Amino acid sequence: MSDVNIYALKARLGPSDRTLPLKLNLPDSYRGTYILRLRHLHTIVWEKRFSARDSSDPCVIEIPNAQIHWPEHGGGLSIELITDDGYSDRSAIDRHPGPVRYGFVSSFTQSDAQNIKTVVENLLKNHITHVQFYDWNYRGDQFRPPNGAETYQDAMGKRVSLAVVRECIDVFNQANMKSLGYGAVYAATKEYLAAHPEQGLYDIDGKPFDLIETFFIMNLDHEGWHRRILEQYRYALDEVGFDGIHMDTYGYPKAGWGYRHDISKQRELIDLGPRFVSFINEWGRSGSENIFNNVNGWPVEETGRATQTACYIEVWQPHIRYHHLQTLIARAAGSGKPIVLAAYLSVFKHHAEADREGLLTAAKLLIASCASLGAAVLLLGEQRALLTQPYYPDHITLSDSEAEQIRWYNDHLVRYTDLCFGHDMIDITVSHGVGANREFDFFLNPVSHDGESGTIWVVIKRSARRIVIHLINLLEQRDDLWDAVKTPCSADASLVVHIPRYARVMEVYRDSPTDDIPLLQPLSQRSVEGIAGSMVEVTLESIDLWTTLWVELDA
Repeated sequence: MSDVNIYALKARLGPSDRTLPLKLNLPDSYRGTYILRLRHLHTIVWEKRFSARDSSDPCVIEIPNAQIHWPEHGGGLSIELITDDGYSDRSAIDRHPGPVRYGFVSSFTQSDAQNIKTVVENLLKNHITHVQFYDWNYRGDQFRPPNGAETYQDAMGKRVSLAVVRECIDVFNQANMKSLGYGAVYAATKEYLAAHPEQGLYDIDGKPFDLIETFFIMNLDHEGWHRRILEQYRYALDEVGFDGIHMDTYGYPKAGWGYRHDISKQRELIDLGPRFVSFINEWGRSGSENIFNNVNGWPVEETGRATQTACYIEVWQPHIRYHHLQTLIARAAGSGKPIVLAAYLSVFKHHAEADREGLLTAAKLLIASCASLGAAVLLLGEQRALLTQPYYPDHITLSDSEAEQIRWYNDHLVRYTDLCFGHDMIDITVSHGVGANREFDFFLNPVSHDGESGTIWVVIKRSARRIVIHLINLLEQRDDLWDAVKTPCSADASLVVHIPRYARVMEVYRDSPTDDIPLLQPLSQRSVEGIAGSMVEVTLESIDLWTTLWVELDA
């Protein structure tokens, strides 16, 4: 009965949602009963038995929101389906507000309209809350197609139907997904620059900056371009229907020479960092959902607190190792906003002949490492698409079984939203977990705090109510490169964990993306004397690729 399947028909529940709609599939031949269960961490918050005889297949079951005992401080829920025969599936859901989980679409022809149902199903199964519409507009300096055209070619020659764009926005809206139209803050055509040279940005010798001789960099400080791009953004929201703008940048130039006004006599040096901040804030007053691209982390310290929905970083060299991702996420954390990394797995493209399981392991480790550190990853979209480079139409497509494996990891990070993204969680890994002054201890296998190959990567967080320990299994990895073919995890590693006794009563639980629906009874423990005095010891017989422990204090 491998076709047992369940997922929510909302990316997350919104403030006005009265029910949680669940879509489930059971085999046509099944006539028994099944249990639907919602669980927050280890506590069941809703449960009911249903009869398959009373259901169509596939069927939608609406759970009244008022019947769900949502956690007081927010968080995700596990959605669990269990049949009388013992077959099961699980998914997850959270509710507004919560982290931004970013996906993408880039196909908008009339023939793509027939795939919208499949696209939204893929996005829902991966709990995507915000969708970037990549290269939907006519031109970077003119979003509206000329002569009222409904179909057109974008600047790269890709065909677009505006009707399909609007249909996607409408369908995503019904699923509580926010639609963001791509719109670079400073990209114009060569023809526009020729007609408005005073609006361009130049090097000191007067040569215009460009990307692939197609997108020419304009001067945000010039009132003409400033007004022009804001008009395009307004068109995207008011006339196309987007919820906000994906405000793209290219990472260069970081400064350039330009005029501030049409009547300026000479060019001045323009530092783009502060200009980005003022521009984000000005457009942010529109109240829409906006995300700005801090390429390689620049200038995230300046833009992070500006008026936008998330702190978004597109990752490039030299940020090639796991500890580089850790550093970028730590820099973005100062924004106080949800963090998203766009980390493209080029290994799927450049090593397509490699063992597919090794490529999938790279994707799983990327999701696990970022989520453990408190960030989501822009990686998935379309129909089982996975990004390998910044031109999104050139993605690769996962098989059904591969997409299902990736889904398990996205289920896990939503199921344990509290443990990955909780605002009350403080990372204490370096101060408490490793080194001479540590208060936690680990035995049987080496651990690291920064994603070192040949170790179990440990991320420890604490709040007033609980301790969280994420364990990422890198024991069999030959390197710490995140964009590389990885060795699949054999899950035969053991670990003994000593946890300082921060409360008289402490219960320890574990789960992983690949576990069957667990009973979630407290792990066996014993009291020991350790490096921090009285400690709780738990033994894990096997460590999966990503294992999450949490400790309830004064349970």
